[in-house]
Formats: sequence, C-alpha cells, structure tokens
Amino acid sequence: MEQILELRDKKISRLFWQYTLPSIAGTLALAVYYIIDSIFIGYGPNLGEHALGALGVLLPIMNLLASLGTLVGVGTSSRISIYFGLGDKETAMQVMGTSLLFTFIISVIPIVAIYIWMEPILYWMGATEETYFFAKDFLSYYLPASLFLNMGATLTNIMKATGFPKKSMYVVGVSVIFNLILAPVFIFVFKWGMKGAGGATLLSTFVSACIIIPHFLGKKSFFPIKLSYLRLRLNILLKILSIGFAPFLITAMTSLIVFFTNKQLIAYSSPVSLEGYVIASRFHYVFIMIFAGISQGIQPIVGYNFGAKNYTRMFQTLYYAFRVAFGIGVVALLLGIFASKELVQMFNPGPELITEASKALFVLTVTLPLAGCQMLISGFFQHIGNAVKSAALSVIRQAFFIPLVYLLPLYWGVNGVWASLPVSEILVCLLTFLIFYLQSKHFPKQR
Repeated sequence: MEQILELRDKKISRLFWQYTLPSIAGTLALAVYYIIDSIFIGYGPNLGEHALGALGVLLPIMNLLASLGTLVGVGTSSRISIYFGLGDKETAMQVMGTSLLFTFIISVIPIVAIYIWMEPILYWMGATEETYFFAKDFLSYYLPASLFLNMGATLTNIMKATGFPKKSMYVVGVSVIFNLILAPVFIFVFKWGMKGAGGATLLSTFVSACIIIPHFLGKKSFFPIKLSYLRLRLNILLKILSIGFAPFLITAMTSLIVFFTNKQLIAYSSPVSLEGYVIASRFHYVFIMIFAGISQGIQPIVGYNFGAKNYTRMFQTLYYAFRVAFGIGVVALLLGIFASKELVQMFNPGPELITEASKALFVLTVTLPLAGCQMLISGFFQHIGNAVKSAALSVIRQAFFIPLVYLLPLYWGVNGVWASLPVSEILVCLLTFLIFYLQSKHFPKQR
C-alpha cells in the first residue's frame, strides 16, 4: 500500500524519475533490439546493405505486432492505477486476469496468420528478390519473440502500476543484455546471419518472460496472478481497450507511415534512399520510445490523481514531463544536425548510403522537440480515460501525412517524400496543442 500512497504524497520531480526511468528502459527495449540487430547485421558476414533493406521491409510488421502489446498493456496499467486511486483492488485484479488472457489471444492469431502467408505478405510490404530471404529468415524467429514481448509488456505495465517500476526496469535490462551477448555470437561465431539475429531476440525475450512470472506467483506477491481471474470479462476488456486503443493506433499508424514512406522512396528514388531511411529510423525510433516511456511512466501518477480528483498534482506532473521531453527533443535535433554522419557510420554503410542516411536523420529529428510534447498530450488523454480524443489525434496524423506523401513528390520528387514527414508532424502538433488548451479549461481549479 505504501507504493500506492506515494503517488499521492511524494514530491513530483522525484516521483517522475522514479517511474519514468524504468518505463523508458522498458519502451527502449524494442528500439535497442532494432539498433543491436541492425549494427551487427551491417557488419555480419554475407549480409550488409540488402539485409538492412530487409529490416526496413519488416519494420511495419514488427511495429504492428508490438502495437498489440501496447493495446492491452497501456490500457491495463491505466485502469489498474485508476482503480487503486478509487481503492478498488478487486476490480484491479479482474483487469489483470482479463488483460493477460487477451494479450495471449491477440498475439498468437497474427503470428499464425503471418507464418501461413509469409511470402505474399513480405512481397506486398516491398520485399525484392535481394531482400526477401533476409526478411524471411529474420521474421521466422522474430514472430514467436513478439509473443514474449507482448506478454512481457502487459506484465511490466502491471508491475509499474502497482508500485514496482524499478523491478520492471531490471527485467528489461536482463533481456537487453542477453540480446547483446547472443546476437554477435550467433551472427559472427556461428555465422547464422539473419536467423542468428532473430534467434537472439527470441531467446532474450523468452528469458525476460521467465524472470517476470515469479514476481506474480510468489507467496509475498502484492498483486498475484490467480487462475480464477484469468477469464475474459467483456465489460473490463472494453474499458482496457478504450484506453489502450489510442496508443495502439499511434504505433499502428507509425507502421503505416513507414509503409507509405518505403513505397514512395522506392517509387521516386533508388534502394539506397530506402536503406538510408532504415538506418535513420533506428535512431528516430529510440527517441520516440523515450517519449513513449515518459508518457507511460507518468501514467500511474496521472491516473491515480485523476481518480482521486487531485487535478493540480495531475497537471504538475504533466507540465514537468513537458519540460523533460522538450529538452530531450532538442538534444535529438542537435545530434541530427551536427553528428548525423558519425551516428550512421555505426552500421558500416557505404559512402552513398552515409549521405542518404544522414539526410534522412536530419529530417526525422527536426520536429522531435514538438513531437515529444505532442505524444505526452495524446497519452494524457488516454491516462484520464478520454480515449476518443487520444485516438482521434492518432488518426489525424495520418489524415495529414498520407495526402502529403503522395502530393509533394509530384512537384519535388524524392525531396517531397522527405518533406512530408516534418510538415505533417508540425500540423499535428499545432492541432494537438490547441485541443489540449481547450480541454484543460474544463478541469476545476484547486488551491
């Protein structure tokens, strides 16, 4: 109970870092997997730039699978925090049971479907004769890993919501360390290529899942898993999805952005542009995951104080998060301007690819100071149960981007493809800030 009461009483700045650092560690796990795999693949024997291109083809699929974990995990964490704020632990236990069973179901179904129709799916996603077998080898091992990633995401979100953010960070850290050890062994020592990269991810996520389970099964567990709660309760599931649907849309729509960008780069430029986008997107994704970690980290604080009607403390938390996210976005922008070539050289690219990847990295980082705050606002709406506004902001992003990515290249060619990314982001940010300003006026002022 002490862990829950600190959401009400502890100093905001200390509470913020206590919860966001483990959360950032959790959200960064997937980005770190991408970075590690990409670097080792770039240097791996008989791999190289076509293998990196294969990762670009797979990125929308990987993001979409990860979004299923977000759909349940974030909604579960938010609902548990709100019910704890209301003092209703019984319903919070029902939320956990429903979420775990549903996470398993929605993870297994797409995995089976992709295994059955893998070849047509990969070619539809943009695979070529040069990249298809690389993509197939990696995806064959990554698919079961996505099940462990999603189950782990739900469980670590529950850990954070029930007052164990540091423990969730340690679990994720162990998984990343295992991947760091296994990937080079499988790729360089055993020379398993893309299968080795995918296999390292599979084994490291399995280890992570095995470490998490005892936390919820021990006799001293504050929030134990009980078989009687493992059932689908429709009313609770709808409440989980009503909150989780917005971050699910954000991740799923990000997959669409990558998909359409890939298609347009192929249409208006050479494969080098696509491979440059793949490299740059790895670094961009790291910062997006940091922002997502901040948003998820403040969720228990915001959710609890919203449930307790302590709106002043709720907004203090959000405004503190704004300052941190903006500062991180500025750092990302400076790296994109002054250190882009040094960063992309980590992937062992050729001279032409260095030029393309550096340009892409600047384009992707230029709006990150605004994008971080925009993501926090979208997350804020989901944390307080206002899923409609949060989901709407996710859909609006595509309403700006998709027309631009098709119209601008008609006039400026491949430069139009690049320009569509920051222009759509700026438009979405401006609209989001306006909606937040209007919404904040509806909360009663407190003294």
